Amino acid sequence: LPDNYSSAYTGAIYTIDDTTTTQPQIVEVLDSQRGETLGFRRVQYLNNNKINIARYLARALNPQPILSSGWSVPEGRTVEAQLISDDVPTEKRIFTASLSDLSEDRLLSSLTHRTVTHRDLDEISLFAHAGQLTISVAFGVDSPTQQIVAMRNHKGGLISYVLDVENILGYANKPEEVRQFWIYISLAGKTIGQLRYSLIPATSQSVRLGWLNPYGAIDYHTFRSLGRLLRSEKERVMTGNSVQRVSTIRSSYVWEEVLSSGYLPAATAVALSGLLSSPRVWRVEDGEAYLVDVTEEMVAVSDEEQLSALRFSVREADPHQTQFF
Repeated sequence: LPDNYSSAYTGAIYTIDDTTTTQPQIVEVLDSQRGETLGFRRVQYLNNNKINIARYLARALNPQPILSSGWSVPEGRTVEAQLISDDVPTEKRIFTASLSDLSEDRLLSSLTHRTVTHRDLDEISLFAHAGQLTISVAFGVDSPTQQIVAMRNHKGGLISYVLDVENILGYANKPEEVRQFWIYISLAGKTIGQLRYSLIPATSQSVRLGWLNPYGAIDYHTFRSLGRLLRSEKERVMTGNSVQRVSTIRSSYVWEEVLSSGYLPAATAVALSGLLSSPRVWRVEDGEAYLVDVTEEMVAVSDEEQLSALRFSVREADPHQTQFF
């Protein structure tokens, strides 16, 4: 059996020990937490006696941004599954939306330098074994004073803490002068993660994006809008025999917004560029999150004195349809 917290994409492989029978077997894949059947698999003469159930598990995963501050067990990022053959069930196993198996205590992100405004929320997602989790803040990288922001007696597994930036600034002696702060995450007194936050002014051009990262968690960054473009897309068909005529049979338009990350350390820009290949990207606005598409052909990365900037455009996931005559 796979280990608990194996990847639903790369680690969802079972081995059949009984290979003596030549009769086909019907294996049911069950979401044991919800009591729902995810699918059936007919198996006979398997290569290496392996069953990969990744495509069944993917149907049950539905990661979404967490839009309220504090601790929470993220929903939609794990699925508890078991196989049933000849009415005999396997032990239950928990699979995650990560592309790799999770076994060690860790921060579920490679984006350790984050950009926020005072009005933003930011998600800190962890995989941790059972123990006391502590979130602390410091207002200097070498500051000996770390103030505890939140604590939780964790039972083990995935856990998220959504940080309210405005609340964090309340721990500073002079909140109005804060430009950076550091967050430390510890389990049973041992540090398992550290984050640096850069604070930028909140303006009408601030755009907050979240995206599913390779660890099955959601990263965020506040970008600056460079303006909006109206882009038309048309579906054409060629008709006629002796005389060919191209006619537009359907037209749609979409608003695209060009975003810039601003200049960042190269390592941060590389971690940030994960949103370009992410299967899900959200725009977070007024306490709501809705899916957007990233227009990759407008991506540009520029270097200046070891700093990099990311520039691309986003648009609504579903284009507006227009009548065409």
